[in-house]
Amino acid sequence: MNVRPGHAGARRLVAVLIAALAGAGLAACDRHESEQPKTLGQQVDGAVADGRAALDKAGAATDRAAERAGEQARELADDVRQAAGRAGDATADAAHDAKDKAGAAADATGRAATDTRITAEVKTALARAPEVKARDIKVETDDGRVRLQGEVETFAAREKAEQLAASTPGVRSVDSQLIVRQGKAS
Repeated sequence: MNVRPGHAGARRLVAVLIAALAGAGLAACDRHESEQPKTLGQQVDGAVADGRAALDKAGAATDRAAERAGEQARELADDVRQAAGRAGDATADAAHDAKDKAGAAADATGRAATDTRITAEVKTALARAPEVKARDIKVETDDGRVRLQGEVETFAAREKAEQLAASTPGVRSVDSQLIVRQGKAS
């Protein structure tokens, strides 16, 4: 715009227009950063910052999960140790029971051998006694208790058989079920 000298009003108008344009320009420069479009570099920086925040969150969640897993593993290990202890106790109990049963079996075997020996010795003593017919007397022994069954000719034979059985080593008692035959009571 050409302003001629001497036109003071026109100069003022130009000055006002220039001031208005300058003010508008400054107002446009005074925008907040958030109102301005971001450059590509700023967008990348923001994405990187957001990614780091997400990774930090994920790392914290992973740490918490690892801590819980560690606690569960420790609890499981404690359970396994307790179960192993119970299994060891059960094994020890079973071994103790087996030892007791083996001892009882050995005792029973020993008693059976002793009972067999007592029976043989009583039968031998009866066979050597002339007043007793050993073949007519059945001898059984259980835990050192001798039982005599059968028939004898006389009361004297019965008493002799009972006495021979009672005097045999290892005999604890004698159960005489001997019967004196009829007509031979002498």
